[in-house]
Amino acid sequence: MEKIEKRRHRRKKNISPTYLSSPIGLRKTYSRDISRGGMLIRTVARIVPGTKMTLLYSVDGNNKVSEGVAVRTGEDGIGVRFR
Repeated sequence: MEKIEKRRHRRKKNISPTYLSSPIGLRKTYSRDISRGGMLIRTVARIVPGTKMTLLYSVDGNNKVSEGVAVRTGEDGIGVRFR
């Protein structure tokens, strides 16, 4: 069965160090992909959906800071929606 894509924005592969600041503290993680609406972060940190966070990362050599909220967690990492 073919998987139906439900995303509003196209994803772009973006593997880069990402610093995640949340109520559990500051963690160095890695982004896996990014879109205008959010990003997927690879981490072993236990983040529950609804957790608000600040993200520091780089896209195409440009440093960025974004506010986000965890929308899902899984074996592949944390799905974050930008706020």
